[in-house]
Amino acid sequence: MNERGWNFAKEWVAANVTREGMADPGEMTDLHPVVAGLKERLFKDAMARDIAPVEIEEYYDLDNYIAGAIKDAFA
Repeated sequence: MNERGWNFAKEWVAANVTREGMADPGEMTDLHPVVAGLKERLFKDAMARDIAPVEIEEYYDLDNYIAGAIKDAFA
């Protein structure tokens, strides 16, 4: 298991998926477009630190993790 990649992802989500850091998704029932945009930003930041996206995504359901963080931030 690649702890470095997953730890980076957890820290990135905690820092970037916040009420202050993003627009309120409101009553969106499909968060897929928001999650996809956040994943793209996450992967760009990871690659800038020599962490391949596969190092993050292969060990956890990243889409559901990010969607849950969005719901928690705006609960």
